[in-house]
Amino acid sequence: MSETGTGYEIKFCHRDDLPLLLEFMEEHWRARHPLSVSRELMDWQHFNPLTDSYNFVIARHLQSGQVHGMLGFIPTSQFDPEIEQVDIWLAIWKVREDLQGTGVGLGMLRYLENELQPRSVSGFGLSRQVIPVYRHLGFTLGQLN
Repeated sequence: MSETGTGYEIKFCHRDDLPLLLEFMEEHWRARHPLSVSRELMDWQHFNPLTDSYNFVIARHLQSGQVHGMLGFIPTSQFDPEIEQVDIWLAIWKVREDLQGTGVGLGMLRYLENELQPRSVSGFGLSRQVIPVYRHLGFTLGQLN
């Protein structure tokens, strides 16, 4: 768990945080997103039974207790427990619109990297608006055919 100087607790999403994550996803990502309406899909894609938590980093506002940011990820071991080396695929990464530029989003990414120390961090399906962010962070970008 990490606390930023901006009044946020940054941590992995535990089972009891899930309703807050789903509420944030519904209000700030996309209403009726498949992950927010299908617990079966959410559990299959993001629940880690070894840690009893979801593969999301959340930024929880200390004063209100609400989730103000989320960073989903999928470790390659999610689908093959035989894989020992940690490689992660980034999924949904969202901070409330009024908090963009505050460092909360970067804080979630740094927390994920520090906690899991992955060999690689990948993503796909990037929107045009986030490409400059990934470039600034030093990611290698390309296009798949």
